[in-house]
Amino acid sequence: MGYCRHCGDDAGFLRNSHRECEDANRDGWQQMLSLSSESALSGRNRENLVTELGDLATSSFVPSEKIRDALLEGWEQAVQTALGDHLISREEETNLADYAERFHLPQEELDRNGARTSVIQGSVIREVVEGNLPDRQQVVGQIPFNLQKSEKLVWVFEDVSYLEERVQRERVGGAQGASIRVMRGVYYHTGGFRSRTVETTVTEKMDVGLMGLTNKHIYFAGSSKRFRVAYNRIVAFDPFSDGFGIMREAQTARPQMFITGNGWFVYNMVTNLAQM
Repeated sequence: MGYCRHCGDDAGFLRNSHRECEDANRDGWQQMLSLSSESALSGRNRENLVTELGDLATSSFVPSEKIRDALLEGWEQAVQTALGDHLISREEETNLADYAERFHLPQEELDRNGARTSVIQGSVIREVVEGNLPDRQQVVGQIPFNLQKSEKLVWVFEDVSYLEERVQRERVGGAQGASIRVMRGVYYHTGGFRSRTVETTVTEKMDVGLMGLTNKHIYFAGSSKRFRVAYNRIVAFDPFSDGFGIMREAQTARPQMFITGNGWFVYNMVTNLAQM
């Protein structure tokens, strides 16, 4: 005979829970997350939230120590909801920050799955879209970019892979053939053909380094490649899931790619900075 791990009553032969207890536990936990998420995003029901979560936990067989987990996971869900348009409004940013402070949620826990970083990035994009130059990133150490006058560094990405699209040329084929004697002094040449050039387009990883975005340029500094590209010299931006690509304004230009690991943030940043 087994006992239900939720209510403690007899669960039947070789069973450790009642179906209705499992349903109550699952539904109760989802309600706890929903309450927490709604409070984090709207700013409402802060005074009674812990009490309501405790009541739900009791009626749903959720251990009381998981109330804090519900507060934290609810905050993360609120961030995902707020990022539905890839931006964080000022009101949403304030509500999320106040919620985290009220319930004593430390920054390292808020960022355990990258949610806090997403809040910062969404807020940075909002400021750029509004025509402002944000100053949220704290850069430690020397930056190897020679900024121009009135130029402001907005964001720095580390460990960026820089790739270029190149054309490789290779000669293939070609043979001398053979000469066959037909009669004295007369030969017939057969089987010969000339080689031809085959072009193949490949994408090569050229370097890894720092990439900086300013209000005027894209900067890159690696061990062998160092350059900047003015926004007004770029004719096209290409979004990738893990970065972006550009095409410069030149007849001989070929695609250049920057892989940062976070495509939506860097692409929205660079395209909106280019419009300022």
